Amino acid sequence: MAFHFEFLKQMTPEIVAVATQKIQELKVRPNISKVDIVDEFQHIAGDVIGRVFFGEDFTHNPRNKHFTEIVGITTRRLLDMEFLTPYYFMFGIKFIKAGIFAQHRDHNKKISALKSHSMKLVKEKMENIAKEYEELSKTKHRKNLIEIFYEQRKTHPDDPLTDNEIRDLFLNFYVAGMDTTASLVSMASYYAMKNPECKKKILQEMSEVLRDPASATYDDISKLNYTTAFLKEVMRFSGPAPMNIPRTAT
Repeated sequence: MAFHFEFLKQMTPEIVAVATQKIQELKVRPNISKVDIVDEFQHIAGDVIGRVFFGEDFTHNPRNKHFTEIVGITTRRLLDMEFLTPYYFMFGIKFIKAGIFAQHRDHNKKISALKSHSMKLVKEKMENIAKEYEELSKTKHRKNLIEIFYEQRKTHPDDPLTDNEIRDLFLNFYVAGMDTTASLVSMASYYAMKNPECKKKILQEMSEVLRDPASATYDDISKLNYTTAFLKEVMRFSGPAPMNIPRTAT
């Protein structure tokens, strides 16, 4: 139920709100002469996932301050051939977990910190929902994933999702979703700038379909046919994840 299409569809306003807020913050940032666009898109994607999962302003919360940065570092390392070394291809992830090299030990420490912090978030949210569940159940509001998982425990007490399983689901969402989304949007921005005629058509379509981008719905976004085709072409050329392995687009 949590991963049903209708749930994701209902979260579109949340996604639009996060992206709008982040872009506004970027516009007013002082001395903005140089921007790491991948990093900025990672923050947007990370905050979207945090809000969809936990229902809170994720990256602005001081306790989550370095969460996105650590995820970015760890995922980039896993795509770095110097970090992986030939031994990785011989022995797999077990070689990194062994921590023979200093960079692997540091990586393992960061992964441990991510798991520990995520588990703390899950436990705190579950405890808060348990205290407020009666009141929450009486109100109409967009449920986040953690609320749906709590309800699953209530309705299926014989087969509930454990805290460990929920934590792993969040990390899968966060790590995979943040990096792939940031990579796709970054490469889309690059190709749009390199192909001004495509950029012009995208902007024209958006101005015609999205009269008010800040209040866009899923149905509005699904009408962006040219933009969708452009993004698919970006994925054909570059793929949704940053990779340093040579590939050919056919």
